Formats: sequence, structure tokens, C-alpha cells
Amino acid sequence: MLAKGLIGIVLPMLVVGPWLLAQRRWRCVQRLLHPAGLAVFAALALPWMLAMQARYPGFFDYFIVEQHFRRFASATFNNVHPVWFYAVVLPALTLPWVAWLPKALRAVRRSTPAAPAPLLALYGWWVLVIVGFFSLPSSKLVGYVLPALAPWCVLLAAGVSAFGRPARATLALAALLCIGVALALAVVAPHSSKAAGQALAAQRAAGGGRRAAGDRVVFVGEMFYDLPFYAGLREPVTVASDWADPDIQRRDNWRKELADAARFDPARGRELLWPIGRLAELTCQRPGEAAHATWFVVNAERGPVELAPPGVVGATLAHTDRNLRLWRSPPRACP
Repeated sequence: MLAKGLIGIVLPMLVVGPWLLAQRRWRCVQRLLHPAGLAVFAALALPWMLAMQARYPGFFDYFIVEQHFRRFASATFNNVHPVWFYAVVLPALTLPWVAWLPKALRAVRRSTPAAPAPLLALYGWWVLVIVGFFSLPSSKLVGYVLPALAPWCVLLAAGVSAFGRPARATLALAALLCIGVALALAVVAPHSSKAAGQALAAQRAAGGGRRAAGDRVVFVGEMFYDLPFYAGLREPVTVASDWADPDIQRRDNWRKELADAARFDPARGRELLWPIGRLAELTCQRPGEAAHATWFVVNAERGPVELAPPGVVGATLAHTDRNLRLWRSPPRACP
């Protein structure tokens, strides 16, 4: 509930409630609605909700109305996909096991002590509810179907386990595939900011701890999520982009997340979400201010190595690798 709002209530209710009613387990339904349980739930969830609404008056409209009712009901919301989207996504997420789906469906009809029929019915209903519920709105993300992944895998496993050697071969193939992908990602480390982050930390430390602590770090045109971790940054970074672009609200990505956050703290948003056409202003030192450097982090694929961030004069290339470039700009006097 705290993380996802009303979905934290609706999905368990849709999964467990009808299944209990179909099993004629009326008392279990009553226990789920026990006043003591509801009171504990309210004591945990309501204080945070009320505190957020008190601090940010637009919270309820954004978190409940916009992210639930408008997203579910609107046909023009972002990330539009056809109604059959999850019918393709869920099998694709479980390759190569999904190849056993026809035999698995035949096998799960036979109730066993390890997989009794009522429990298999719950898993099947669970999958149908999640897939059906999130197939209704036009806005769809792959992550929405993840609550159906666990029961889907149980159903596949219940069927596959009855087929001996071929099933073990599938298990070996899947294990080797997962290990191969994990090793490849560990070696290649695509889009890792580790080298640039460590370089930034080392150069800031060499420049003097207290003085370097006031340096500004600017992400140019992209969000490099792991760099603050590797660089040991304690303050939020400045992110430069075209924040006036109307396309920001049409897609769920890092730009929309930051723009939405700025709606709740406009002053902080204006400070940290910087227009990319005004990068040079970030290097200005006003009279009476302490001198601090500005570090610009740029995707290595953005132009030649010698190309500094747009509009920034006097910056020097402090680090470059296959993923990122790190530019350092000293403070300069501005009118």
C-alpha cells in the first residue's frame, strides 16, 4: 500500500477473495476483514499518507487519482500497448520453460499431494486476475505483470516435474543460460559508471576534502544512476536536460520521474533540474561565494572526445572511458 497505493489492496482482494468464496470458506473471508486487522493496517498506512498530504497538498491527486484512476481509465495515457501485450510478455519472461506449457496444462489437471487441485486452482486464478486486470487499461509496463510471475512459474513447474529426463535437460539449459548471461554482464558491465565514479572521487579528494565538498556534479542529458554510489556523493546531483519538452509527460522514464518529483518541491526542482541550454551558468562564481569546481558527466557516445559540454568554456577533460566522460570546469566570474 505504501509503495503502490490502492493496488496493494485491490490485487490481493481480487486474487484471494473469489478463490475463498469458490472454496466455500466463508469464515476465512470474514477473518480477512477482522476489525483488529483493519485497525492495524490503518495504523501503519494512514499516518504516512496523511503526513505526505499535509506536506505536499498535491500528493493525493497524484498518487491516488492520477496514478490509479486516470492511468487505468484514460485511453491517451503514456506507454500505450494492445490488450494482448501481457499474453506475449509473460511467456517470453519464462523462456525456455514456456515450451512445456501444453504438457504442463495437462499435468496440472491431475491433483497430487504436493500440488492439490484447490491450490493449483488458486495459482491459475492468480495468473488470470493479474493478466486480465492490467490488460484492461491502455497504459502498460512490463513490470505490472510481475505479480503473476510466481504462480505462473509454479504451474509450469508442477507440470514439468512429471516429465523426468526431458525436464532435467530443460533445467540444465536454463541454468547454463542464466549463468552465461550473469557472467557476460559481470565482464562487460554495460553502461557502468564505476570507472568515472571512482575517478571523480579520487580527483575530488586530491583537490581537498572540504573545498571539494562544495563542488557541483552535473549529469548532461542523461541519468547515471550508479555514479553517485561509486563517487561517494552525499548531495543530489544537478541533471541538465530539455525540461520544457512536452514529450516528457508522454513516457515513463527517468525524465518524467524527476519532473513529477519537482511538482512537489518546485524550488528544489528549479535548482536541480537545469535547462541544458544554460550549462555555462553553472560555472559562475558570484561575488562573495567560495570557489568550487563544476563536474560535467557526459555519455561517451555524445560526439568526439574533445567536445566539451555545450556552452561550457574552459573545461578540461578529467576522465574518459568507453561509457562516460568527465569534464572539470573551474569557477569563473560572471556579470
